[in-house]
Amino acid sequence: MRMGLVVWLDVNPKIIVRRLLKNTLELKKRPLLTSSDQNNKEPDPQKLLEKLESLLIERHTYYKNSHLVMSDDYSSITICAQKVYRLVTGRKL
Repeated sequence: MRMGLVVWLDVNPKIIVRRLLKNTLELKKRPLLTSSDQNNKEPDPQKLLEKLESLLIERHTYYKNSHLVMSDDYSSITICAQKVYRLVTGRKL
């Protein structure tokens, strides 16, 4: 975290699961969230949630050291990017 500004995009794991289940191609790009025995099966939402919650607990020590935290469960990618911009620069778009 010495080389730049770190922003933690804090999103509820249940929201992340819902988004990933809508876009299974994105889910397949995340090997920590998919197991090799599940390659051609439908993802199990409960197992996915448990894995995400486990990763959050494991990584929280690092995440809490972020320079900035933005909690946002419902904004689009564009709105999120605008909010991060405002958070980082202190300016409105």
